[in-house]
Amino acid sequence: MMRKFFFGLLIVILLLIGGVWIFFSVRATESLDVEVHKDSDVLIQVSVDQLLREIATNAIMHPFTYFEKDTSERMGDGATERIKIWQAGWTVPARLIFFSTPEDSAVFYSLQKISDVERFRKFALQTLDINVDSLLDPTDLLYLVSKNKRIALLSDEHNFILSVGVSSSDRRERMEHLLTNDNGDLVQIGAIASTDFLETKSDILYANLHDGTMLKIDFENGRMQAEGVLYSTLWKANPKARKGILHESNILNVTLDADLSPLMQKYESTLANLRIPVDTLRRYFGGYIDIQWKQGNVAQTDTIIAYEMDENFEMSEKKELREEWVPNLQITVKASPHLAGYIPEKIFYKFTKKTKLDMIGLATSTDFELDEQLMDNDTYFSFVMQNMKDEKLLLDWLSILEHIQKIELGATYVAPHVSSISGEIVFTQSKIHSLYQLMR
Repeated sequence: MMRKFFFGLLIVILLLIGGVWIFFSVRATESLDVEVHKDSDVLIQVSVDQLLREIATNAIMHPFTYFEKDTSERMGDGATERIKIWQAGWTVPARLIFFSTPEDSAVFYSLQKISDVERFRKFALQTLDINVDSLLDPTDLLYLVSKNKRIALLSDEHNFILSVGVSSSDRRERMEHLLTNDNGDLVQIGAIASTDFLETKSDILYANLHDGTMLKIDFENGRMQAEGVLYSTLWKANPKARKGILHESNILNVTLDADLSPLMQKYESTLANLRIPVDTLRRYFGGYIDIQWKQGNVAQTDTIIAYEMDENFEMSEKKELREEWVPNLQITVKASPHLAGYIPEKIFYKFTKKTKLDMIGLATSTDFELDEQLMDNDTYFSFVMQNMKDEKLLLDWLSILEHIQKIELGATYVAPHVSSISGEIVFTQSKIHSLYQLMR
């Protein structure tokens, strides 16, 4: 009897697994039925179902972390209940696809389907930080813009288009053309995307269709991994990279060994506004720079000048010494020593200057060592940030860093304008999914 019971239970479990597999396979196939602009230069893919499976599995293993109730966030009697995403009237696909075009490369668009227009519009109004002018639209379309104008949404009764970007320019006309496809610019993604892009197993994939840049991001338990190939003409990496001797206990270590002439030329007007002669900088900059944020803080004294009116109604100048604590920062640049004269004494903080051979050192501390020795290194760019939990001087506004233990990123020379990129973010809770820790 027991044998029959377990045999029947096994069949039920296998049927459930098979049903789930078929369900997700169908959704994955349907997610390819998405349209993008025929001239798209960049595609971004977010594997929604894959991330949900990872988080759901992790939540089952650690229910107290995921389902604990925060009494401080309980809703009051008059509060409006927030609409859950699965009740939003949005047909969430297995994969979200965003695209950009050379016409506005700083903005990414995504076309999506609506299953319930009334429910979706309530969800959109509730979710976005809406600009007051958003609802003043003369058509039957709903146009919503966030207050910082970085996010915009345009919808009809069956579809919506979402745009996200650093640009704050008005996108209303552009989005309507894409939503209605009145110019016939939209094509199935399979017409322009490679097989590698469509069949990737990465959680997030960025692909530039013109220069071959491809970056992958994967969220794991306790860490987030990134890797890929980056193409850029703004710098030329040093094939024989060098690195200064930096203390591993520092909060931040950044090193860069590359020819930045193309970057300087592109931002020549910006540098000119800062009274930095680009020709001189390009001629005498040695290609190497490192930044250290050391443990502990530094006391700096500033003279504050105020004016007071005496009993005879005459203004008198009053000088006051004010002490403040600043981060212990040190910047080392390989360059001709005479370039130090172009650097102002105070940038964000007061910096003490030192020169030694072909090295220039700047530090918020008046007592620091300038080491001109550079060692051979595998990576021409490295970024390591750690030990941030107890650092409050600069990081009070970055509450997300409370959940991060270490950030590491490196770039290795492949060709003059091609780099191999790798990096990871290590979170404080090693057994909890990194995306959950990132978003909470």
